[in-house]
Amino acid sequence: MATPVSSIYAGHSHSGFIDIEQNYYAFGYNKDYRLMLSERNNINKPTKINLRHIYKASLGISHTCLLDK
Repeated sequence: MATPVSSIYAGHSHSGFIDIEQNYYAFGYNKDYRLMLSERNNINKPTKINLRHIYKASLGISHTCLLDK
């Protein structure tokens, strides 16, 4: 990833960040799809989520909520 990060978020066992181009990347525990990926594997490196124009996120014990424009 070469684009600078604008915001960083942390949940109980997963994390994410938004870059300055408003892309969201997630990694960590994913057994209950909290990373919003189609597979249930845990992800150990930042993975871009196929959503655009994300400007805010909220991560908790077992959820991820993203706001877009």
